[in-house]
Amino acid sequence: MVDESNNEYFAELNAENTILRIIVVGKNVLVDEQGNQLSFPESEPVGQQFLQSLFGADTVWKQTDYSQPPAYRGETALVGGKYDSVNDVFVDPVVDSNDIQPSQLF
Repeated sequence: MVDESNNEYFAELNAENTILRIIVVGKNVLVDEQGNQLSFPESEPVGQQFLQSLFGADTVWKQTDYSQPPAYRGETALVGGKYDSVNDVFVDPVVDSNDIQPSQLF
């Protein structure tokens, strides 16, 4: 079982700020030069640099929060949702009820 308290989460964004995936980063990665654990927002650039070293310098990452309610950025990032860069918040994906098939309801 994974201890969620030792993890932080980052959302990958495409050019339209749509959330492509969520990646878990251990808090042991999110430290300063002296090894002190960082909290948001100081942890975000460290996590971004780490993820870009793994997935490419051209990838874009924003830290998200899975506590309830989220401590920052309004909503928790969800795949298919959007990042509103003007307001620095995540916006849940829009689901068109016409796209839902009866078999998806159960």
